[in-house]
Amino acid sequence: MPALIEAWPALALLAIIACLPWLARRARASGWQGLKAPEQPTKLISALAVGSQQRVVTIEVQQGPQTRRLLLGVTPQSVTLLDAWTVKHDQPSLPEHHNAR
Repeated sequence: MPALIEAWPALALLAIIACLPWLARRARASGWQGLKAPEQPTKLISALAVGSQQRVVTIEVQQGPQTRRLLLGVTPQSVTLLDAWTVKHDQPSLPEHHNAR
């Protein structure tokens, strides 16, 4: 009996390890996806090389319910904001002054 009292932590650990596969199956069956990374609030839309190390990049940034697109000039030394506009889901993705052409 004293040996059983001293062995209970090891027995409890074995019981927990034996239950882990069952718990994993139950969690997956209930729709749990695990530890997913949060959605990315920034998305690369396009990148255009304009020189050996210069690019013009368009990114989309989610700020709460609002979506903005940023046109950036990217070099090894700097990133410059060239233009920015709000994207509405029922509008074309170019800003108003670009559509007038």
